[in-house]
Amino acid sequence: MNRKTLSFLACVLLPALLARADVVHLRSGGKVEGTIVEENTREVVVKTAFGTQKIARTDVASIEKGKTTREIYEEKKAALKPGDAEAIYQLALWCHDQNFGKEWKQHLEETIKADPDHAAARKALGFVKQGDAWMTPKEAAATKSKAYEDEMKAKGMVKWRNAWVTPEDKEQLEKGLVKYGSGWVTPEEKNRLEKGLVEYEGRWVKPEDKAKLEQGLEQYKGQWLPADEVLKLRQQWENAWEASGKNWKVKCNVEAGMAEEAASMLEAAWPLMKEHYGAETAGPLQANIYLDVDDFVRRANVEGPDARETLGRIDPREGVVSCWRHARDRSTVFGTLLEVSARLYGSRTWPHGMPQWLDIGSSVYFREKSWFEGKLEVGRASQRLTGALADLRDKHTLLSIQEVMTTTIDAARESKKFDAWYLESWALVRFLRSNEGTKSKWSAFTSKLQTVLGAPGMNEDALRKASVNVAAEVFGPIPSLEKSFQESLDKP
Repeated sequence: MNRKTLSFLACVLLPALLARADVVHLRSGGKVEGTIVEENTREVVVKTAFGTQKIARTDVASIEKGKTTREIYEEKKAALKPGDAEAIYQLALWCHDQNFGKEWKQHLEETIKADPDHAAARKALGFVKQGDAWMTPKEAAATKSKAYEDEMKAKGMVKWRNAWVTPEDKEQLEKGLVKYGSGWVTPEEKNRLEKGLVEYEGRWVKPEDKAKLEQGLEQYKGQWLPADEVLKLRQQWENAWEASGKNWKVKCNVEAGMAEEAASMLEAAWPLMKEHYGAETAGPLQANIYLDVDDFVRRANVEGPDARETLGRIDPREGVVSCWRHARDRSTVFGTLLEVSARLYGSRTWPHGMPQWLDIGSSVYFREKSWFEGKLEVGRASQRLTGALADLRDKHTLLSIQEVMTTTIDAARESKKFDAWYLESWALVRFLRSNEGTKSKWSAFTSKLQTVLGAPGMNEDALRKASVNVAAEVFGPIPSLEKSFQESLDKP
């Protein structure tokens, strides 16, 4: 063992080894200091700072027993004068050196009791000073947070999640927008802007491409050609525009940008459809938007005498939805696409089928969903119904379901586009999804209904009755609901 190691052990072990300072005086005139750990007629065993030493009893002249550390502590404690904060603090420091943790804390607390502003004792106990007051770290953090909150409120700021923002900014954040530069954009738009893209007539392109587009050119298979030539080429289905997302692939031969916009809309609807139908189907699914009805009827295999009057079609087995540009405005096309997409999603996640009122009502519910508010027009009937349902939602529970049905019938009379049962189905789904007393029970309703519909022998009439019974069980007794289903819903 070298000298450095020996010195280190002496420094570390000495306080512990000298719990009592005993002195063994030798006949030779020397002495050994340490703690006597064993003593008998033959020898005395002393533990010193450097190890254990055995001394023959015949070599011992006398033994001087020292006091234990505990005895010394008790003497120091007894000598304290009441209210002497500094003396109490010094004893606390001595206790710390002797590894008397409990006594150390006790005397620190006694110190600040005698002198509440004793900085050293306060700091040793973890207190921090805020202004003129001493506080625990938790109290200090709470005080600082409260002061900051008061300051923000005084400036007119409001809380948004874990940040303070202006009321105007909160309004934008609640819409799902993010700040970019001095304006507000969607996360998707921000991502495109950060990639250096610019917007041109609803499309995101490179700056150099925008210059070409402004010249009336369009890109087609790596070449820039006159836009009218490209449009003719793209309107041939094999050359149609395409766009893909995680869950949807879209093909469209109507106009530039429509495929990307449709894909974006369908991707946004996916998690909402998953929540609405209570399950997730396997993707990606395919959406086709055709330029004219002939293309639609031929390629989507639409049959029957009313084929040319059909606006959209679903193919659950292949996972394909199809619609055509039956109106000039894009919003109507997207409304139809969203409606048939919801029907496709529902048909794939409900393998045993679903009541027609739920199928139709859900698809129209998604058509008029709020994220497309201002873009989709469903007609005067739907506008009136939306207002009427808002009034009913504030005044009634499901006990007024017949009143909802009456409202939809009145609305349907104003429209040549919708049958009463069509609007009634929508009204019922919308009411159940938005009413404060029922919307939290929707997932339980769909889950239980799916289980019930899995029973053998379920025809359309059995589906309807089962949905009435499950609705009554989940949402509570609903007088006249069964009559409404039987007489108003599921009419051919």
